[in-house]
Amino acid sequence: MYNSVKHQTLLTAIVAFSLLSIFLTSAAQNPTTQPQTYQVLKINLHAHTTYSDGTYTPTQLVNLYKDQGYDVLAITDHFTTEGYEEAYTEGTRIGLTVIRGEEVTCTWPDGSPKHVIALFTNHSLNIPEDSNTETQEIFDFIHSQNGLGIVAHAWSSWSNWQNYRNELYIDGWEVDYSMAWTLESGSIYMLNHDFHNETWLQGIQSYWTYLLAENKTQTGVQDALMQRRIIIYGNGTLYGSTYALNLYAQNQESIKTPSPAPTTSSPTPNPTSTPTPKTTPTPKQTLTPTTTPPPTFPTSTATPTTTPAATSILQEATYTIAALTIIAIVAIATVLIKTKKKKTNHPP
Repeated sequence: MYNSVKHQTLLTAIVAFSLLSIFLTSAAQNPTTQPQTYQVLKINLHAHTTYSDGTYTPTQLVNLYKDQGYDVLAITDHFTTEGYEEAYTEGTRIGLTVIRGEEVTCTWPDGSPKHVIALFTNHSLNIPEDSNTETQEIFDFIHSQNGLGIVAHAWSSWSNWQNYRNELYIDGWEVDYSMAWTLESGSIYMLNHDFHNETWLQGIQSYWTYLLAENKTQTGVQDALMQRRIIIYGNGTLYGSTYALNLYAQNQESIKTPSPAPTTSSPTPNPTSTPTPKTTPTPKQTLTPTTTPPPTFPTSTATPTTTPAATSILQEATYTIAALTIIAIVAIATVLIKTKKKKTNHPP
């Protein structure tokens, strides 16, 4: 009889151990994790200074964007990156992240402009003004410096750019209302100002790009772009890929910037806070301000079907139930064994 009780005890232990192993394996494969939290950065990655055809010095431009609540600004003068050092120094002083950039200005065979924004480069690409440099060669130059190449205002010469929309060497596109296809294309997309002078002040206050970044450093900004954690704000609405909108929704409790409220009109700039340019150079080319309304992309606001917090609660409940079940099985088995043992030792 002792052997029978011993065997039943051993069997119960094996069953309990097996169930516990299943539970621990499940826990390892489905860990309870918290969602990655991000800072929401308000950015503009296309702006010109007095080093090319802008009317604001780098220092003035950095302060202008800082005063308007921006976190990141790229200085992208034509044919040069000389304005970056001044802008970077001022940005460091006042807490605005400044990105080195350049607007490459070439021409298509038909004479129309071909503009590409080079970001995060080490120095100027030194591509001659109005050259007919091949498109891929431009991006190869940018990538050789570990930079990102963004097609600038492609809609102005779309008859040429439309043939390149599937080229993998193109990192991204500046967008307008006609380029909703970029949102789910896998490319970087952004709504930039192409700032030159006071004519662009209303645009600064009306539309921009948000990044969900791990931090406000240049590396953090570049990583957020490459990982497509990008959202566009215009017409009082957020636009972006399903992935980016879901990520934004999942981070609502942790983000530092609240969801924008619909904007019905742009506030009037305060003349006292508008920098006065020290010099007004003669523009090298005639430029038309970007007055196209912010994009009206046909996309719906995405809501995650299951939030990470809800998933964590569900997982914890599952593990608790499994643990309690194991304990109950062991307890019942122990009671049954003891009852049987008593009956054996005290027969009727």
